[in-house]
Amino acid sequence: MLAVNWAIQMRDLWDVHLLLHRRKITIPGVACHIVDISTADTAGHVINRLSPDLVINSVALTDVDRCERDHDLATQCNLTVAANMALAAKAAGSKFIQISTDHLFDGTEPLRSETDQPAPANHYGMTKWQAEKVVAEVLAESLIVRTNFFGWGPSYRPSFSDWILGALENGQPVNMFTDAYYTPVYMPNLIEAVHGLYAAGQSGVFNIVGGERLSKYQFGKRLCRVFGCDETLVRPTLLSEMSNMVPRPFDMSLSNDKVLSIKGIVMPDLSTMLEALAADRPVADLLAGIEDK
Repeated sequence: MLAVNWAIQMRDLWDVHLLLHRRKITIPGVACHIVDISTADTAGHVINRLSPDLVINSVALTDVDRCERDHDLATQCNLTVAANMALAAKAAGSKFIQISTDHLFDGTEPLRSETDQPAPANHYGMTKWQAEKVVAEVLAESLIVRTNFFGWGPSYRPSFSDWILGALENGQPVNMFTDAYYTPVYMPNLIEAVHGLYAAGQSGVFNIVGGERLSKYQFGKRLCRVFGCDETLVRPTLLSEMSNMVPRPFDMSLSNDKVLSIKGIVMPDLSTMLEALAADRPVADLLAGIEDK
């Protein structure tokens, strides 16, 4: 989902190559390749052939419960691929960006900074933290981005905000946690900030998130207001009462002070980002037409 949005946003500015595993899609202005990056050799071959200025790894298995059920698959997707791509980028002399997560901490404190010590609550978080460490060891000048984003997703991979809006626009209620906090950022703003860091020659770990800490329930309410949906359909529930779920941090909020200290990088407030989401219906329509063939 993030890679497809990234390709669409940057296709008029860069020569964009989208590496896909099995999924066959077509995006005007983007070169799409079906490749196997599960081994260092194949990843190296592809990156060497393309010889890119910049490699962005957004591959991840983000289903927290599935990661807990299948440790091997989670490790392969979240750690092994990241290591392979970093090695390939190093060999090709390419700048490397690793997309990480806000799921790295135990959730007991708000607005974590880049210097706080991770303490993952589950296997998903552990594999993403391990990936950060491996990437930094392989290629010290890599850029590692911790984030939690929303935006329009393709037909085969709806986003969190797509799921909420899809239900609300059909008059269906959605249960959302009042005790799970985060700092969401709109995908185009995330992408713009990453390229700002790249242009500034930055490396290391950066939190690229919105500046407002709020609960998932509050996010749903704010989404309703912007899109004119019935707010009563957003119903409060508690993560703390979900005993059948894999443990998750209650507070995933991150501080964006570091990234905002970089000259030229700004982050709109959440209301502005939600209004931009509503205004970007052409992107939503384009994404809706991208099918997994």
